[in-house]
Amino acid sequence: MSGQPLDIRAHWSFVRREDGLTGIDVVTSETLGPYVWGTEVFEPARYLAESGFQIMALSPAPGRPWRYLQIRASAPGNVRSYLFDDYIDLSQGSPDREIVALLCEQNRIPVRWVNEGLEIAWPLEPRHTANWRAALADTEGVSAKAWKEEIEELRWEASASYRPGIPRPRPYRPRSVKPLEGVTVPFFAKRTGQIPKNGRPDVNGVTLPIGTRRPERGAAYWATDKPADDLAFLIHRLADMFTDTGLWPVVWSFPDAPEGYLGGGHHEIDGIDEINVEDLLVERWSRYRSHIGGVSDLTDFPGLAAAQPRTENQSPDPWPAPVLTGPAYLLLVPCNRPADAVTALGGIGAVTPAPVTSAVLRSWEERFGAVFYQAEPEVTRVAVARPPQHRDQAVALAAELYALNPRLGDLDQTASALLGGDPPPSAANAGITATDWNISWSKDVW
Repeated sequence: MSGQPLDIRAHWSFVRREDGLTGIDVVTSETLGPYVWGTEVFEPARYLAESGFQIMALSPAPGRPWRYLQIRASAPGNVRSYLFDDYIDLSQGSPDREIVALLCEQNRIPVRWVNEGLEIAWPLEPRHTANWRAALADTEGVSAKAWKEEIEELRWEASASYRPGIPRPRPYRPRSVKPLEGVTVPFFAKRTGQIPKNGRPDVNGVTLPIGTRRPERGAAYWATDKPADDLAFLIHRLADMFTDTGLWPVVWSFPDAPEGYLGGGHHEIDGIDEINVEDLLVERWSRYRSHIGGVSDLTDFPGLAAAQPRTENQSPDPWPAPVLTGPAYLLLVPCNRPADAVTALGGIGAVTPAPVTSAVLRSWEERFGAVFYQAEPEVTRVAVARPPQHRDQAVALAAELYALNPRLGDLDQTASALLGGDPPPSAANAGITATDWNISWSKDVW
């Protein structure tokens, strides 16, 4: 177990033994071997006895009675924090509840590691059994349904994706929609796709890098396990297949893994339809106009920028080459159009509500052929097929950007950049060009 990290899982089960004791069997997906640390070799019999298994009593809050029994096991060198990490079912009438009552009468729990050929006695101290009896008393009468819901919420609060105020992701279900009459967008899928499997899945003949469904519980998208190079060609191929696959490719260009920011939010998709983008921007402009430099005579929000029409040879919109500057995570997100991917991901780690971000991105899709393809915390990036062509149009679009983030700098300079000029030298969104908009969603104005 030295050198190459291990990716081992295990499952456990209660067993009644011939000697009358209740024990636990642990079956690992791969047999655990010696672990080398420097010059010292630790055999499984040692490290499993010292820290390989535990059952802990937990309270929902300080001062509250014990209520949960968390059971878990670990092994050194494993890439996962635990071989397993579960909560014992204490709902009324469950077999586990009856077994915990039996365990409270024992002074040890025999833990048998089946593949390793080991049995280790886990000592039960009086404090353990006292806490477990308290947990049994506190869960008296709790139904199986209520207990399952309680544990799922507990897991969500302990997950890397949890953020206060964000609802727990619900299980993903494919979503079918009809295209809006008279509205054409660069990419559209009538039905969202199935999230790819863990490993190196195949999507319509394209083999993906090694990746995993994320978040680990309540998966909402698929992501590579580590940043990948040369993604531009791959995401173009995946985008071209979107109509058939219902899986939109997104580049996560932040060095930290996406799960800590993107918790999933398919249950909020319907909320996008309820947002009037122009009303939203008018209200924000009125609050933050004093922070915006440039166009001194522009006191009122000028209204949504006029759509840039397609030319005769622009059907469907061409997709400009995305701007990729280094290794990044590749995400595949089930959605009906690229703008919805932000909400399906659960937001981008910003305080801006995810449906608000998606509503604005939808509007840009329809008016400018702007396609969301890259994200970082509080940042979205879009490739633009039909940028504004006239100054009034560019000024109005710059006003939209400033209503979202009033710290951009000089509005005139941003309007010039949208027409193909140089990006604003000191703006927060200096990455804005005519065909690529790097949009920051301000932290402290929502």
